[in-house]
Amino acid sequence: MAAVPIYVHVPKLYGGTLGMPLSLVGVILLAARLFDAFQDPIFGFLSDRATQSRHGRRLLVMLGLPLLAAGFVAIFHPPEPGHAGLAAWLILSVLTVYVGFSMASISYFAIGAELSTDYHERTRVTATRGAFGVAGVLIAAALPQELSAGDEPQGLAVFSLLFLPVLFICGLVTLRYSPRPVSAAAAKPRSAWAAMYAPLRNAHFRWLMAIFVLS
Repeated sequence: MAAVPIYVHVPKLYGGTLGMPLSLVGVILLAARLFDAFQDPIFGFLSDRATQSRHGRRLLVMLGLPLLAAGFVAIFHPPEPGHAGLAAWLILSVLTVYVGFSMASISYFAIGAELSTDYHERTRVTATRGAFGVAGVLIAAALPQELSAGDEPQGLAVFSLLFLPVLFICGLVTLRYSPRPVSAAAAKPRSAWAAMYAPLRNAHFRWLMAIFVLS
């Protein structure tokens, strides 16, 4: 529900309704994605270290969700059109969304992979998670228009507020009721750089990474 509005609605809202040059909006979104690419391995490294704590990987999920919520609401409650700080507002809110999303989602995906050592059970977990993801995409694509009543910025603002209880409820269910991982690997004492480059020694991972980069 958070991804589609960023990619689809933000350019039109800031570049159309709010009057920012669309090229500037594009540069900001591209820069945010590049920033995201560098922060992801860091959060992965921290997630591995978090397995040694009482809350495990859930700790990063708990820390990331409030940032995701705050940034998402801020994006769709911008200053007035023509405001001098509009670009800065977009930069800060988008970066907050990406930091919160990466912090939470990387550990969230890892938790799913560690719920079982059975191949087929992991497939069921991934498929179920993917089904909810598709549902979120469809809701995010259709609901803002239904809420707009002819005023698209208002529809997006209301949608961002409705996102909060959904995020809170789903986060609570995940953190409180999902089973504890049974296959969490203990973090090995290695540097951050060594941990980051270790997967590149796996030929299957290199192919997978190449496909994702092209995508």
